[in-house]
Amino acid sequence: MSGSPATKPRTGRWSDDVVVRGEPEYVDQVPRRTAYEAEHPNVEILYLGPYWQAIIREQSGQTIITRHSLKALLDKLEVDVNGPAG
Repeated sequence: MSGSPATKPRTGRWSDDVVVRGEPEYVDQVPRRTAYEAEHPNVEILYLGPYWQAIIREQSGQTIITRHSLKALLDKLEVDVNGPAG
């Protein structure tokens, strides 16, 4: 995608090579995000401009979690699924 502006695909998901302004650690979180989504097919992680959002689909509806950084969102998702560490 070098040289061309990022465009949002029709699926509503940004590709992993989109540079997120103001979040330099984003690239470090891409493998973590990919692994989490592979292990949790009921969770969709989206970048919506200034924030990240996870949509957790459940039988009774859905839960939406919003954070300003991908790292913070993944940290929250892991705590909710695995319980607090330690």
